[in-house]
Amino acid sequence: MLEAKDTYGLVVMDGREATIAVLKGKQTKIVRKLNSTAHSKLHGKGGQSARRYERLIEESIEKYYKRIGEAMDEVFVNIKNLKGIIVGGPGPAKEDFMKLSPFNYQLKVLGVVDTGYTEEYGVRELTEKAEPLIAEQEAVKEKVLVDRFIKEVVKDGLATYGEREVREALEKNKVELLLLSEGLDVKRSTVECPSCGKRESSITGESKECSCGAKMKVVEERELADELIELADSKNVKIEMISTDTAEGSQFMQGFRGVGAFLRYK
Repeated sequence: MLEAKDTYGLVVMDGREATIAVLKGKQTKIVRKLNSTAHSKLHGKGGQSARRYERLIEESIEKYYKRIGEAMDEVFVNIKNLKGIIVGGPGPAKEDFMKLSPFNYQLKVLGVVDTGYTEEYGVRELTEKAEPLIAEQEAVKEKVLVDRFIKEVVKDGLATYGEREVREALEKNKVELLLLSEGLDVKRSTVECPSCGKRESSITGESKECSCGAKMKVVEERELADELIELADSKNVKIEMISTDTAEGSQFMQGFRGVGAFLRYK
């Protein structure tokens, strides 16, 4: 019904390779792959003390981590609606990488998880394991949004709810943010009188008698959510979908009929 706009960064890595991907909605896209040649380049170099060899290895691994950080900055910093990054991989390399944190301080890491693989299989595994972290983020955002909405409604502030009230506010360009419940399952029906041609629109879907005495018939039905989304898009109004999985989301659906809006002005 509505394209997912929130985006998450995925980084899966070990001491030898790293894969960077972007998760948007249900779609995952691999955007960068890096390899470390630290061990292969330095392996078997004769004449070096164990201490010097170890230091060169550490310096080379640190350069590899910094390359991953630079790639993360290039990929993630300018992504709109980036909600955070999840880092995963087998072994301790990901923890060492996080201690160094060689990426832009603005990038928010939501969690570090263990995976058995790197590359494509690792990205797929990380995507699955990231679901609880993403769900937690969404739940927190939803709670803040619904709580703010309720406070505005209670104090008769810059918020309104109900299909008619929200539609009217949209048409008058008063809406700053449209809130719609994912549980909204209501259709708007257009009925027409076969006798006099009179047309009416309502969300009840009930056929009724025309003023001329003939029985009006349903000639068109549309999902109410689709209709409001289309109207909001035409007014360049941002839309947030509220789930029914949280207490706040359930309250929004039951108490406000799943349709609400923050207003620019009364």
